[in-house]
Amino acid sequence: MGTKLEFIMTGPSEEESERIWAKLLSEAQALESLLSRFDGSSEVSALNSISQAGEVFPSHELLEIIADAEEYRMLTSGLFDVTLGTSKPSIVLSGRGVDLRGGSLDFGGYAKGLLCRRAKALLSGEPAVESAYLDFGGSSISTIGTHPFGDCWKVSVCDPFSGRMLKEVELRASSLSVSGSQPHYEGHIKDPRTGRFIEGRCLVICEALDPLDAEVGSTAAVVSGGEKLEFLQKNLHLSQVSFFNL
Repeated sequence: MGTKLEFIMTGPSEEESERIWAKLLSEAQALESLLSRFDGSSEVSALNSISQAGEVFPSHELLEIIADAEEYRMLTSGLFDVTLGTSKPSIVLSGRGVDLRGGSLDFGGYAKGLLCRRAKALLSGEPAVESAYLDFGGSSISTIGTHPFGDCWKVSVCDPFSGRMLKEVELRASSLSVSGSQPHYEGHIKDPRTGRFIEGRCLVICEALDPLDAEVGSTAAVVSGGEKLEFLQKNLHLSQVSFFNL
């Protein structure tokens, strides 16, 4: 997924920590090999290469992920969509087929949230884990419990252009997603309804219990231009959403 994964946890012994980290890393690598459109050997890349045929047949795991992403498309009224260049939204056909109509799949704005969701489930199933902090590239953060020396995990979100702090978020077994403009990566989010890149500088901060809700919400909020924040907060169960023009 082309980004750094950092992880802090308290409770397990050194041996248990190494085992848990290995499981987490394995999960990340499995999702990378499934969803990356930049890895020519991934399943998504393989399907995109034959999308001109129209209907394609993903593996059971990928089909479930596509169906989940389609639910998010409906919940956001099309502000979020993992299909690019299609003449219509993706449709699951005959129980296991997907009609891409020559378009392609792109799980940017989804994959990191999915990994954080799976990581939280993995860690929650480990009795020795008392608290944990998972940081995926600085833009997708999930927590279990609270900081061992405080009543929350504090995250400061800064303007990437000026460095000024925009907001300090207190996470308590919740998740955070940040989307928007970056000095080295402006204009990288597309409006799936028009196929055009979002113009102007902005930053969105979303908090939710489910990291995937936060991830989808932050992308959709950028696409909306800050106009449908209440709608997204309600439909995606976001505990808070903040939009900043930079």
